Amino acid sequence: MKKTKNSLSRFFVDNKRYAGYFMLLFLSAIAMGFFQTSIAKIMGEIVDYGLSLDNEAMLRRIPLLGVLLLAEFVRNLSNYFISAHSIESIFLDTRNKIFRVITEIPISILEKNLDSGDIISRVNSDMMSLCATLDNYTWFLNVYVVGVIALIMCLRLSPILTFVYIAGFPISIFILKRVSSPLGELQSEKLKNMGLATNLATDTIRGLSVVKSYSLENIMLERYGKLVDKGTESDIASEKIGLKMNFVKNFFNIVPLFSVLMLSVYLVFKKMISPGEIIAFLSISRL
Repeated sequence: MKKTKNSLSRFFVDNKRYAGYFMLLFLSAIAMGFFQTSIAKIMGEIVDYGLSLDNEAMLRRIPLLGVLLLAEFVRNLSNYFISAHSIESIFLDTRNKIFRVITEIPISILEKNLDSGDIISRVNSDMMSLCATLDNYTWFLNVYVVGVIALIMCLRLSPILTFVYIAGFPISIFILKRVSSPLGELQSEKLKNMGLATNLATDTIRGLSVVKSYSLENIMLERYGKLVDKGTESDIASEKIGLKMNFVKNFFNIVPLFSVLMLSVYLVFKKMISPGEIIAFLSISRL
């Protein structure tokens, strides 16, 4: 398997046959950014035309708005179909590859370096993580591709409001990185303990007659409970970190939005921006 900087990159390298799907999702994200920013901008223009009582100009924009809404509707349906089809195909193909690799590992290596329970636990956990990552692939595209398009449009509408809105992002990213740093270690600890617990359960079932003969049920149950408890402790610690991260994200979402609203009122009074442009800016900035 070709080595790359990280496992996700390696996954895409080893699944080049699905490059067409990924490219279609990428193009869909670009189209989403164009359609949704255009829709927000036109809605803002309609508000401005309405406030200025320019009914003729307002009516001219409504058909274009309808076309863009229909185009976004079709894009969304197409994106859902492409995403679902590609993800399920990749997921099935990857499962088959993993099973083939496991069946080809020499027994001596398995007995010396790996436990069957650990393999089962890690494969199931990694496949669930991979499935979640692929399910959220369009979300990643939206964050980067749609975010860039939205940023460009926001800068065109109001550089001042854009600067105020994004000023806190570097700080929030720095804090989130510091807060989330223990997550990797906690996840590894959880996988280790759950793997050991799975292996203990497997060995207990295989040697159930011996366990019952020597009345070892309580001892095995106690060992299993301790391993599960350690895995649960790692999960609880991860959830606590998740709560802190959620607080940081919400804080840096609310404060910039409130600042933009207050500054928008001032800019409207100074006639530096129109009410419709504020509506468009707020809609686009939330993409």
